[in-house]
Amino acid sequence: MFVSLPSFPSIELWKQDRLNKLAAAATKECSHVGSKACARVALSRYNIKAAAFKRLVSTIELQNAFMMLLDYWEHVAWTEFTGIGTPKEIRSGAPSIAPGLARRKRWWIRQGYKQLERRQAEQGQKELTNLRPRRCDPLLWRNFSYEKTSKTSKFRELLIYNFVSLSVPAHQTHRDVVEQIARESHIPVESLSDDLNQPVFSRGQAIFGFAGDQFDQIADDYDNMQWWISDIGLNMAIVVPATSDTRIPTLDDLMLDIHGSPGSGGPESDSARVPLPALLREAEGRTADPKLRNKLAAVLRYNRYFEDLKMLKTACKRYQTPALLEQQFPDLDVWAALEDADKADIAKGNFQPGIFAWALVKRIIGLRGHHNRTLKNYRNALRAAGLL
Repeated sequence: MFVSLPSFPSIELWKQDRLNKLAAAATKECSHVGSKACARVALSRYNIKAAAFKRLVSTIELQNAFMMLLDYWEHVAWTEFTGIGTPKEIRSGAPSIAPGLARRKRWWIRQGYKQLERRQAEQGQKELTNLRPRRCDPLLWRNFSYEKTSKTSKFRELLIYNFVSLSVPAHQTHRDVVEQIARESHIPVESLSDDLNQPVFSRGQAIFGFAGDQFDQIADDYDNMQWWISDIGLNMAIVVPATSDTRIPTLDDLMLDIHGSPGSGGPESDSARVPLPALLREAEGRTADPKLRNKLAAVLRYNRYFEDLKMLKTACKRYQTPALLEQQFPDLDVWAALEDADKADIAKGNFQPGIFAWALVKRIIGLRGHHNRTLKNYRNALRAAGLL
C-alpha cells in the first residue's frame, strides 16, 4: 500500500540514510545480542522506520497499515536483540526491550492518528507528494526543553517548518546568529543567555537549515545550555540539571571560612572528589581503542577544568589576584594547566568557563583550530561507544 504512494521513494531513501548512519556509528558491542548497546540500536532502528512511514499516513487505511508495520517491526527488533525472534516469555531479571518497544509503539500509533486528523482537517492543503521530503525532526534535538516549552505557543510549528538560508558577516557572536535566525523565522526573542556573547567569530558563516535545528546546534556548543519556546518567544539559558551530582557552590559556600565556619575555603565536596590524574589513569582501562581513549581523556579534562573554572569565576569577585585565588583553592586541578597570563585573566574575571576550559584542553593535546564543535564530536563518539 505504501509502495504505491508517489512520495514513497523519497521516504525510503531518508529511512535508509538514517539506518546507514546508525550502522556506521555502532560499536562492536552493538553486535552482542542481549547487550545494552544492542538494545539501543534495535530501539533506534524501530524509531527510524516508524518516523519514516508515519509521514505517509494520510488516510485511515494507511493508518491501519502503519499499525500493522509497527507490529512487524516489533518482531524485527526482538530478532535483532535476541538473535532468535520474539520470546514467548521473559524471565524475571532477563535483558528485555519490551518496555521500550511498548512505549514507542503507543507513541507512534498516537502520532499517526494525530497526523491523520490534521490531514483531514486541512482543506486545500497540498498533497503529501508536495511536502518537503526532509524536514526538521524534534526527536533529534538534544538541548530543547519540552518541560519549559508552552503547549499553547503559536511559535512551536515555526521551529519545525521554517527553513532559513542566510549569511552572517564576520565578527559576530552566537547571540547575533540566534537573533538573525529568529527574525528570519518570525519568532520573537524573549530572553538569551549572556554566554552567547562569546566567542566572537573572525569569519562569516552561512546558515542553511530549519530554525529548530539551528537553535539546537548553537545550544550544543555550551554546557548545560537549554532552549525553549514560551507564549512570548524564544528563550536560551544555562540550566544546571537537577539530577547532577556536581554542586556548583555559591559565593557564600566558597567563603565559609570568612564567616567563621570550618573549612579551607574550597567546596565541601573537594575532599571527596577523585583527583584528575587518577581519573585519567582509570579511564585508560575503559577502552582498548587509542583514539577513543584520547577522546575520553580530553572530555574528562574538559569536564574537570570546566567545574574548576566555574568556581573561580565566582570566587574572583572576592579574591582579585592570582596568588589569593591559588592560596584559597590550592587543590583545583586546573592550576596545573594554567600559565601566568591565564591566571591573570582569571583573577580579572575575563573569561567564559566553558570556552576557556576547552582552550586549555586543546593546548595540552596539541589540537589546532578554533572550532569548538570538536568537543561535540568527541562526545558523540564516546556516547556511541558507551563510554559516556
